[in-house]
Amino acid sequence: EVRKLPARLHISDECKEQEECSFCSAVVPFESPETAVCQGVKHSDREPPQKHKLARCSASMQVCPLTPLWFCICCQRWASKLPPHQLFTLPDYPSDLMSFIEPVVDTILPKPLCPFCGISLQKLQPDFLLSISPV
Repeated sequence: EVRKLPARLHISDECKEQEECSFCSAVVPFESPETAVCQGVKHSDREPPQKHKLARCSASMQVCPLTPLWFCICCQRWASKLPPHQLFTLPDYPSDLMSFIEPVVDTILPKPLCPFCGISLQKLQPDFLLSISPV
């Protein structure tokens, strides 16, 4: 069954061999499933490259975009794209996974649940958006 899986998966435009930093477009190597650090852009020979620490989506393992992310307060995981709820209730993978996912993407639960622990996810806002007084 495992040998058949690559034949059923289609490479999408989102899958890239090397990911890019959202801030400086430098290469982001896969070193950890939770966070990512770009290689940075070197501005001069005397200074080390400026690197950016980025969040990695727990569901897709891709670098998260700069938009507010879904966050699980229980298991402390981030998600930028939520898998469809129906995917976790299947007894077996469908023969064509992409044709199954595309129609149900719009029918994701109004209150999404963490795919790892089942707790309701929340949109985590950056700290500066949560401050009650202007900076």
